[in-house]
Amino acid sequence: MSFLDEDRRKYMAEDKITNPKKIIILRMLEILTKYSDADHKLKHSEILRILDKDYGIICERKAIARNLKLLDDAGYEIGFERSGVYLISRRFDPSEIRYMIDSIIFNRYIPSNHAEQLIDKLKLEGGISLKNHHTNICSFENENISNQSYFSNIDMLTQAIEKGVKVELHYLSYRIDKKLYNKSNDKNLVNPYYLLFKNGTYYLMCNYDKYNSIVFCKVHKISDLRILENQKIKELSQIPGFETKVDITNLSSKLPYLFYSKPEEIVFVAESYLIDEIIERFGLNNVSFIENNDKRIKVTLEASPEAIHYWILQFGPKITLVSPLSLVEKIKEDIEKMKKNYGF
Repeated sequence: MSFLDEDRRKYMAEDKITNPKKIIILRMLEILTKYSDADHKLKHSEILRILDKDYGIICERKAIARNLKLLDDAGYEIGFERSGVYLISRRFDPSEIRYMIDSIIFNRYIPSNHAEQLIDKLKLEGGISLKNHHTNICSFENENISNQSYFSNIDMLTQAIEKGVKVELHYLSYRIDKKLYNKSNDKNLVNPYYLLFKNGTYYLMCNYDKYNSIVFCKVHKISDLRILENQKIKELSQIPGFETKVDITNLSSKLPYLFYSKPEEIVFVAESYLIDEIIERFGLNNVSFIENNDKRIKVTLEASPEAIHYWILQFGPKITLVSPLSLVEKIKEDIEKMKKNYGF
């Protein structure tokens, strides 16, 4: 997308242009944005040709030079060389745009048609060099798990959080036919507090109004969302464990998975090669290590027992939990159940 917003561009494209002199400078800015960079310079004659071909505007060559100077004076840094002109200053450099494009591709919850539209807009921001940027890192085969309301959900939830008002919604879950259904017939009355991005997924940190606990709802599983403008939220400080100000970044580091229980000191012994995984999951400042022997380390950190329960289980014999004892007992119970499942 150029510096003009999409609606305005559409309006201008449909206009009969009774006085092209007033908008020629805007069209030239679009042309420079879309077709030029340091490797693709435009001669004045090429700008004239594109103005005629794409916009039906015919003007004199001297108008090109005059408007280029006006754009440069206005802060749109333009390179003037004998081989042609090009737009130097852009809102994003190519590496930033490629990163954003790849992030869209990897987000399996964005509907494929919307993802393609977003990528096309980003390519326009990058100019001619990114026009043919290949998006073949993975394919757009995510329609079965995407939600057409994904972006509007994010927007509406952001508004509700900023206004401090409640929302009502249906929360969805899959059934054996691989289709999403409402978990309950009635809508849930919800107090929204924060939007978090964790493990590649957007979550709403919230409270179901009829309960007194925190839950994390996946945004792509929210449907029929409505903002209740006149209903103020239940304050987060009223929820047990959140009586004081919450440091969301610190809280997130204590929740390897978004199942909440009050963080406690967790101690376990782990294979030393797991140090990278532990630091990346829990952060540098939230963990301490003591060498246990050549291949194992003793780890102490603060985390939600309910969340770390599932994180520890995935490593099987590579991690041995030491405390808290209540969690040790839960893991022992899980192991006994797994042994029965496998006939032991």
